[in-house]
Amino acid sequence: MGKNNPQRIEKPLWGWEMIHENNLEGNRCVKDLHLLEGRWCSLQYHREKSETHYVTEGAILMLKGPDGGIIEDEEGNILEVLGENKLKLLMPGKSAYIPPYTAHRCGSLTGTSVIREESTYHKDSDTYRLEETVKGSTNVIPEEIMEEYVRRLERTKEEFMSIK
Repeated sequence: MGKNNPQRIEKPLWGWEMIHENNLEGNRCVKDLHLLEGRWCSLQYHREKSETHYVTEGAILMLKGPDGGIIEDEEGNILEVLGENKLKLLMPGKSAYIPPYTAHRCGSLTGTSVIREESTYHKDSDTYRLEETVKGSTNVIPEEIMEEYVRRLERTKEEFMSIK
């Protein structure tokens, strides 16, 4: 896929992605994830792919496990998931690095939020879902989490405005 021919892929349960580049020879993928308010994608990890997420619009809620926290045996079966997943609020200009074997998922707190994902080459066979996104259940950010992080977001905005 060339840089001048972006491809839109619908993700009906959480939004869509716009793939700008996915180059095997250059080992590079660039795409924008458009996440609908109150929705998030499946909890997943990759064995080969590493990603950096840059928030460009909105407010993102990221659930991320410890770096490299998925331990597998030689057949690829999960033996252990180390540590706990932690929630983090990311605003425009903020980023998060996700190395291989790290559980992660992202969701939007406000409107349609956008993440620019820059990563190594993407192949679907390298995506391992720990929790599949299912309509009406796991694709919706739980109400109590939404409420807590929307409050945090409002406090952050108020603190920023008081600096001016």
